[in-house]
Amino acid sequence: MVDRVRVPVLLAAFGGTVLLIDVLRVWLPSLTTIFGSAGTTPDWAFVLFALAWVLPAGLLVPLAARRWLPTVTAAVAVLARLVLQAGVTGDGQLYASCVAALAVFGWLVSVAGRGWHQASVAIGFAAGLAATTALQLSTGTVDLLWIPGPIPWLALLAVAAALLIGTVLAPATGGGAALWFGLGPATLLAAQVTTSIGRTWATPDWPPPWWGAALVGVGSAAGVVAAVINAAPRALVVVTLLASTALAEAVSPLWIALLAVALPTAVRLAAGARERSTNVRAVSAYLGTTTLFLLCAVYNTAFDSFSFVWLPAITLLAAAALALCTRGIHPQWTLLKPGLVAGTAVALSCTTIAGATAPEPPGAQAIHLPLRLVTYNIRSGISAYGRFDVDRIAEVIGAERPDVVQLQEVDRGMLVTGAQDSLRALQTRLHMHAYFGPSSDQLFGEAILSRQPLEQVSFRRLSGDVSPPTGVLSGVLRLPGGTELTLVVTHLQTADGVISADQVRQLAAELAEQKARSFVLTGDFNVEPGDPALAPVKALLRDGLAAARPLPTWPAEEPKQQLDQVFLSPGLSASAVHVAATTASDHLPVAVTISGPAGE
Repeated sequence: MVDRVRVPVLLAAFGGTVLLIDVLRVWLPSLTTIFGSAGTTPDWAFVLFALAWVLPAGLLVPLAARRWLPTVTAAVAVLARLVLQAGVTGDGQLYASCVAALAVFGWLVSVAGRGWHQASVAIGFAAGLAATTALQLSTGTVDLLWIPGPIPWLALLAVAAALLIGTVLAPATGGGAALWFGLGPATLLAAQVTTSIGRTWATPDWPPPWWGAALVGVGSAAGVVAAVINAAPRALVVVTLLASTALAEAVSPLWIALLAVALPTAVRLAAGARERSTNVRAVSAYLGTTTLFLLCAVYNTAFDSFSFVWLPAITLLAAAALALCTRGIHPQWTLLKPGLVAGTAVALSCTTIAGATAPEPPGAQAIHLPLRLVTYNIRSGISAYGRFDVDRIAEVIGAERPDVVQLQEVDRGMLVTGAQDSLRALQTRLHMHAYFGPSSDQLFGEAILSRQPLEQVSFRRLSGDVSPPTGVLSGVLRLPGGTELTLVVTHLQTADGVISADQVRQLAAELAEQKARSFVLTGDFNVEPGDPALAPVKALLRDGLAAARPLPTWPAEEPKQQLDQVFLSPGLSASAVHVAATTASDHLPVAVTISGPAGE
């Protein structure tokens, strides 16, 4: 009898957790790249459109006791996700992801009303997080949706089968309401932090980077064990949950690994709440999913509206909400052995995957003048039609056979843009050395790829009255003979179509400090090259693309504006300018050959 109650719930909770995080990672970026455009579409428009797919889940509360409702909502979620896997783009992707999000939110409301065995739900949630972490490690953070071939289909069908079979067979057992509310904030923490493996790869002081990723995988395994045994004192769990959330932006993956343990442990403690009615459980689940979305919306609005976003200001709210749901412990020492077996298997799997999938260190190929350079705003690796497609971006860049690539809008794993690490993916595909400067959040900014290692790499944020924030990433390329070439990349922002004069002055001051060297400045300046606001920069540099103009690079589908610039210091010249016609991003890439005096 125990197995007939617990196993179906474990399966359904496992499949539902994996699918929920998977759907969030396509739904949120579809909102900001297909429904509208981040930075131009008002934030309130995004929020109102998204709420139209969140709030209707509340209409299911009066039906929550119906046996058929969880099966129907699960089936709709699976069907919508299969449509997405078939490769729809544009509006098809947007609305399929909206339906999938609404259906999976509705599924949570309906199963909460039915009242499944809560300990099994919590353990299934922990297992789902561990599986998602292992999956992110094995794919290099690229979600199944964006990977061609039969293997992603098989993995998706396995998750769908677990969800549907478990949902059909799981019996109603009642239970409390705290767990169902807590799953919303817990899912946000998992999707934004613990399963976002790019966070560990973006950490500069953990060589080789796969160690940090493996540590988070081990943390997720320990979370499974802790959820099964349920013996951790509530005070310890709450303190660890809050502290690791607050410090997740710190330089060490250790805090993310601790959060990977504390998160499912806290969810397991929430399963100990006293009995509540069907409607109270269903309403709690609805409020939890609504909280999940609202915190995402607050973060996205803050990202676009403030000079710097400290992520824990948002995630701590989620952690505090989950902490309030925790209750006393009921140790299950009889489950210690199977829990340890499962946890050890997950830990070994994650460590093996992390090591096996670590990219080979790129060789140190000497660069000399003339060199080929590409500057490209890659929009988090998302195409003009809303699909994450780093293979296509890498193909476009690789076709130019570049020595140096200077990138803007590089994403290391932000949930609102899909939680993929676009820099790691490009570095792996292009076999180049990578350098990253986090201008907004710790995961979003500018990057330089180079066939030869750079020296004196530095990043400086530019202060100003525009948002999102930006900065200047620079590095020195030591050429044969001892000549030094400074590479500089930036991404200026505008307010009402006007760039910040203060940021331009800071940029010019940064360049003036490099006047003893030759240097190349590239980036998305968000204004035409003749804009008077660029005068401080043009007093030091000249337009490297002048001979090839007009050279529109945005929007990619029908380019009309010359936003992507290349500026050169005296003594350098540009030739062989090429702009590839591609929709791999919403901008077009600019390739140029840089030569020294007398064509060096």
